[in-house]
Amino acid sequence: MVNNQLAIAIPTYNRHLILKENLLAMLPDLKKYNIPVYISDDSDNNHTRDMIIDFKIQYDNIFYFKNYPSLGHDKNCLKTLGIPNEEYIWYLGDSQIIKNQSIETILNLVEKNTFDFILVNAENRNVDIPSQYYSDANDFFVDLAWHATLTGVTIYRKEILFRKNYTKYIGSNFIQLGIILEELLENTDGLYWLNNKMMDVNKNKAESYWAKEIFKVFAEDWFDLINDLPKAYLYENKLQVLKSHSYHTGLFKFKNFITLRKRNILNLKSYLKVYRKLKYTTSLNIHTVFLIALQPRFILIGASMMLKKIKIDNLKLSKFRSR
Repeated sequence: MVNNQLAIAIPTYNRHLILKENLLAMLPDLKKYNIPVYISDDSDNNHTRDMIIDFKIQYDNIFYFKNYPSLGHDKNCLKTLGIPNEEYIWYLGDSQIIKNQSIETILNLVEKNTFDFILVNAENRNVDIPSQYYSDANDFFVDLAWHATLTGVTIYRKEILFRKNYTKYIGSNFIQLGIILEELLENTDGLYWLNNKMMDVNKNKAESYWAKEIFKVFAEDWFDLINDLPKAYLYENKLQVLKSHSYHTGLFKFKNFITLRKRNILNLKSYLKVYRKLKYTTSLNIHTVFLIALQPRFILIGASMMLKKIKIDNLKLSKFRSR
């Protein structure tokens, strides 16, 4: 018997070991509330399938679906959200863990209320907006659209999904947010923002898939997504939201641009390719970014090593003086 109020749906790609760790960490709460877990596997091997077969010995309410051929990030998102029949679907990344007692909090919330979406906070995410209900799509858009880019923080009500055609968001890398922004315009039961840190990321996860394509994803794709939204989202709000992700996450701030230059992800070629959209998505002056792109990498790397050595020496000196 499964709980018909809430399901967890996880798209996955070649992360069977981390996924197993996460499922084991969540297992006590899964068992306590009989929460069904649906796995949509885009992997190019059978490791996840074999792991799930073994895991079913411990927990039978886990259901596995293999994609032939692989669907890719956005299509697998749609596939994953379309599988469960429970009232609410917690869409979770394969490197993410729902924290202890969070499932109980959500079940108590949906037992007394009906929302089209529930958005929760996560570890290492600094959001200072108090818990509240959003009935106006533009208010949510300005406040929290940047945060909803993070897989794992959104719970979707099954009934309101697929009322519209989401295909225009395939290839955007942000289809999970596109769904919210499309459906919120209907303004049926709105969105509830719950400022509880309910999700964490497995520390053993490898670098995110977008790390080496940061400019494509968070400059070009992010710009295109926001720019192409329906006109109901006001132009001045779009301009504000375009910079909000970089501002809140620090992704396109000065320090990170230095790191990107040291890794040669930022260089003159990459800058010239994306600067027309990057200038809308970073809070840093675009001319400053240009100057960083021109800096010789060996100087920045050498300066970083020197600063690191000075920091270590100061720490040693501080410890010596405290004796």
